[in-house]
Amino acid sequence: AQSVLFVLAAGFNVWFLAGLRGYLLRAEGGTGTLSATAFAAGVVAVAVATLLHAPQIALATRASGDLTPDLAGMVSDLGFVLSMIAFVPQAVMLAAVAAVALRTGVLPTWLGWLSAVGAVVHVIGWFGVGAGDGPLAPGGWFTYVPYTLLLIWLASVTTVMVVRLGRATGSRDVAAVRAH
Repeated sequence: AQSVLFVLAAGFNVWFLAGLRGYLLRAEGGTGTLSATAFAAGVVAVAVATLLHAPQIALATRASGDLTPDLAGMVSDLGFVLSMIAFVPQAVMLAAVAAVALRTGVLPTWLGWLSAVGAVVHVIGWFGVGAGDGPLAPGGWFTYVPYTLLLIWLASVTTVMVVRLGRATGSRDVAAVRAH
C-alpha cells in the first residue's frame, strides 16, 4: 500500500517541481539554466524513486506464491540500489536550488544552506550502494538522513513559496516577489 501511494504521489511531486522551477526562474532570470537543471534533476529523481517501488510491489504480489529467500533478497536489494541511484539527481536538484537561492535571495538564506547541505548528504548517501555494513549499508542509520532532510526541505520550501506568493496580491507585490 505504501508503494502504491508513493507512485500516485509522484504526480504531485512533478507538479511541485514545475512550480519550484517557475518560482526560481523569476528570480534567476536570463536563460534559467539552474532553474531548468533543478527541474530536470528533480523529475529524474522522482522517476527513479517511483521505479524503486516496482520491486516492492512485485514482492507483494508474489507473497503468497513460490518465492525463494534468495530471490526475495535480490529483489529487495534492487529496490535499495534504485533508492541510492535516486540520491544522485536529487543532489543535483538541491545543489541547483541552493545556487539560485544563495545568489538571489529568492529563498531565505538558511533554506539555501539547507539545500546545499541536503545536496552533500545525498551524495554521501549514494556511497551506501557499496556499503556492506555500517551507517551507509541498507538499514543503517544514515540511510534515513537524506529522506528526513528532504521532507524538512520540502515542507520548508513549499511553505516559503506559498507565503511569499500569497503576499503578492498587487502588481507591485508580484514585481517584488519576481525581483526577489
